[in-house]
Amino acid sequence: MSTPKRGRPSTSTNPVRPSASHQHGPEKKFGPFGSGIAVAIWVNTITTDTGPRKVRSITLSPRRYLDRQSGEWRDSASYWPGDLPALIFALTKS
Repeated sequence: MSTPKRGRPSTSTNPVRPSASHQHGPEKKFGPFGSGIAVAIWVNTITTDTGPRKVRSITLSPRRYLDRQSGEWRDSASYWPGDLPALIFALTKS
């Protein structure tokens, strides 16, 4: 299942079109750390009127926890203060 990408309003008169060439998997990955959090750097190639251009995006993997009622692992929408050093480390390495 893929996550839809959010659109960004264009500030340029040059249209930006996704290219057919893309990389499968992240360029770099840091983690997962103890609580399951990780940082990944992705490279995408876009086509502009001036030619192809590489752009990067960063994804943060959520903190994971075990739901005691269902016994399933779940993603958390938040981080504990103790998770911040791992996130800061990974983001500064990217």
